[in-house]
Amino acid sequence: MADGKPAELKPAEIQPWAETLRLEDLGKDHPNYRCLPGIGPYVNFGMYKILQTPGAIAFLSEAGGYRQVLTDGRPLPADPNPTWQGYSVGHWDGDTLVVESAGFNDLSWLDAGHPHTEEDRKRSRINVKLASEILSKYAGVYEM
Repeated sequence: MADGKPAELKPAEIQPWAETLRLEDLGKDHPNYRCLPGIGPYVNFGMYKILQTPGAIAFLSEAGGYRQVLTDGRPLPADPNPTWQGYSVGHWDGDTLVVESAGFNDLSWLDAGHPHTEEDRKRSRINVKLASEILSKYAGVYEM
């Protein structure tokens, strides 16, 4: 996320089979239309409650879903059982939480129609200082 906006897929990042499938389906099987969860690191933007313990951080979405990031030093599972949110491990690099995620099932989409495989991996960098500045900026909008 840059400047508070989610990153968008670039044409070079989209594999031909995924673009073909997206154009053929044109969103008719969008996971949200079937009340299925989205893939955590890609789309779940909105209101969150963040819980931190010495070994884990949990992002609780107002939509009811959650994402757990284990920070106890363990690696990602070598052969994970695929899930909607996948598995995430992380560590702190200064003010930035670096998160590695894998083990997603292939039932969700990356964005507006681009599928992915169970081999999908994602690295996220969440800068706490930048997030705090963005939240502070928008928090004033709702003060009464």
